[in-house]
Amino acid sequence: MKKLARFCFSTLLISNLSGCAGNTVAVIDPVIREQAPKLVIVSQPVGEGYYAVLDKRRGHWEVLSVSTTPVTRRANDKQEILFVNRKLRSIAPSFDPRSYTGQATECTPYIDDDRLYGLCNSYFSTSDVGTSIVRNFASCVFTLCLAAGTREVLDYGKIQEVVLESNLIDIVKQLNSAESHQVNLAVLSQ
Repeated sequence: MKKLARFCFSTLLISNLSGCAGNTVAVIDPVIREQAPKLVIVSQPVGEGYYAVLDKRRGHWEVLSVSTTPVTRRANDKQEILFVNRKLRSIAPSFDPRSYTGQATECTPYIDDDRLYGLCNSYFSTSDVGTSIVRNFASCVFTLCLAAGTREVLDYGKIQEVVLESNLIDIVKQLNSAESHQVNLAVLSQ
């Protein structure tokens, strides 16, 4: 019994320590910082803004559509969805709320629903190898590997890469400008 308790304690300790090593810090790219000085990357949409559906075509990320209504479904697994706050204060993936887990999640092939857009099937995630190894070892001991899988963490670098390649900040600025122009025309016509 003592050996089992030591094993469980050691497994939990290693899991916690490796989890800390896998945390990412959002350092905003200088090019993005120049375009939107107050922008931060968060794990879920905040405030009013635009939902952009993006796709990688010919090795380059492109904006396929932009909407003010929430978008959480993709036409195919190659697409990604980003929310950009109208005032360029935040940007976040627009994951399906039924699969939203914050900045990290445990992905298990036997349990996860691939039809829901989330960290487990998004380009915006990176595997936390240390935690995954410990988790899989413990899973195989206690559940005959039924709960084996990976720990996926939101990757801020990948989000910034997509934002830069797609010129998403410029597109949002154009939409804001067009929207304010329409408001001014409406006020003048009254």
